Amino acid sequence: KSTLVNCIAGTLRNEEGSIRFEGEDICGHAAHRRIRMGLARSFQIPKPFASMTVLDNLCVPLLYAARKHEKLAPGRIVEEAVRILEQVGLAG
Repeated sequence: KSTLVNCIAGTLRNEEGSIRFEGEDICGHAAHRRIRMGLARSFQIPKPFASMTVLDNLCVPLLYAARKHEKLAPGRIVEEAVRILEQVGLAG
């Protein structure tokens, strides 16, 4: 699975097939361009922000995305984070 994630993130080139993100083939895109599109890889870090709640931890990348891509209005960050937590069964 790490090979697949590396191909999606752009740190490893896929030898065949295509990778589509929001309807666009991104195989030829460099990793930094994929990040600007809102597609980024994070590495597992136990307790990255240990003093913060799960909701707060989820708001951090959403805040970054809102500032860089303007896909999410800054005022909707908490609302979107709660929606994501509900989707994976962690809200409540």
